[in-house]
Formats: sequence, structure tokens, C-alpha cells
Amino acid sequence: MRAFEHGADDYVVTPYDPVEVAARVNVVARRSGRSEAQAPSSRLSVEEVELSLGELTVRVPGRPPVLLTPTEMRILEVLMRGSPAVVTREELVELVWGYPCHGETNRADVYLMRLRRKLEADPSRPRYLQTIRGIGYAFRRRVETAADGAARPEVVAD
Repeated sequence: MRAFEHGADDYVVTPYDPVEVAARVNVVARRSGRSEAQAPSSRLSVEEVELSLGELTVRVPGRPPVLLTPTEMRILEVLMRGSPAVVTREELVELVWGYPCHGETNRADVYLMRLRRKLEADPSRPRYLQTIRGIGYAFRRRVETAADGAARPEVVAD
């Protein structure tokens, strides 16, 4: 059920017939090829950040568009589609790389660091790509802290 909630189209139970798996893969490939041809420049926007899936670019106000690698684009897409919720490291690895995360891996950390360098004005104080300690990552605005330690949400004008 989690896979369907995250965009899966189908699943195969074991034992499986390799011919059936190949047929299902061909159907998905045909379907995705058709949708890309119809919408090569699909865009995803959260807050004022815009991800162009067809162009592999991300736009942040006041900065020129930034070219992403396909993996960086998939990570950013997963986080933006889930925004403002937290995506666990395990979910991120499974959704981006397609296999379950077993044990400790810093793969996601390395890619998030690269994305912060490309996206954030100050990567050491990220505004959008948040690390939620012990849980995972989220794409959401940083919450400013007042001098008295109280959380103060950033005001967003429409």
C-alpha cells in the first residue's frame, strides 16, 4: 500500500512469471513515454521554488536556474511532493534508487549536501532542504527562532 501511495502503478507477487514481468515493464515504458511526449516540461512548485522535471532544472527566486543530475532531480521531486512532511532516509532511498535501505548509508546525505550547494543561498543554514535529526528530510521553510527560544514561523506573503 505504501508503494501505491508514493506513486507505484503496479506490483508483482512471488512467485512470478518473468514473461509477465517483462510485459508489465513494457506497458509502463509505453505509458511513461507517451506522457513525457505530451508534457516534456512538467513543473512542480512548492513555496517559490519551481522544479522543471523535463529540463532537470530548479528555480529559486533571485537566482538563475540550476541544472540538476537525474538523481538530484528525483530526490528533490520526492521531497517537494511530500512537502512539508518528513521523508525518512529509508523511504528516500527506496523511492529514488528503487531498493530498500538496509543498514547505514550516507548516500542520501551526500546528495542532500550537493543539492544544498546548488539550491541554498547558505548551505550551512538551509532554507528549504531540512534535515530532521533521527528521522529524515523535509522540503519546507526553516523556522526562525526568536531570542527567547520560541519558534517563530517565517511569514509568507501571497
